[in-house]
Amino acid sequence: MKRPGGLAHRFFQHGGNLRVPTIVLAELYAGARKLPSPDRLLVAISELTREVAILDS
Repeated sequence: MKRPGGLAHRFFQHGGNLRVPTIVLAELYAGARKLPSPDRLLVAISELTREVAILDS
């Protein structure tokens, strides 16, 4: 999620066909909130949730 050419790019590339369990989403948010400046990463996670299906787990 930190590098534009990294994992986030792959998620956006396959948008609509990917599913993320709620526990993984929670881990992403928890990890971001541990950072000194989480704002940019929180925005990226929010954008990701618009591009993937969220699975109840």
